[in-house]
Amino acid sequence: MLNKTLAGFFAIFLGLFGVHYFYVGKWWKGVMQFAAFWLFVFLVNAPGGGPPEDFFGMMIAISVIIPVITGIIWFATPKAKWQAKYDPEALGQHSNVPLALASGIPGDTKALKAEGIRYYRSADYD
Repeated sequence: MLNKTLAGFFAIFLGLFGVHYFYVGKWWKGVMQFAAFWLFVFLVNAPGGGPPEDFFGMMIAISVIIPVITGIIWFATPKAKWQAKYDPEALGQHSNVPLALASGIPGDTKALKAEGIRYYRSADYD
């Protein structure tokens, strides 16, 4: 079970290395974040008058700011919605929200309504 708060802290404080993506299981995004940051650092400090340093300095700043924004968004996201997206196993038995509703998958609403009416008429309210 993943901890939303820990993932948010990883995004804010270690996000430039992609640690938050490794934590939630999106390792490919983590590798890309890690590689992009170090590539930009290398290009800024490349010897011999490489590409414009201002551009790659700005890219380093962006690769630091985006994980911070991701962390803030993860902190602001409701727990059930975050778990539905990043930790669906946690919603199994310990949640009051049905998995189909939490994951955004619309069920067969007509069948569910008919089943609810049938239970209501039989006085089986559980």
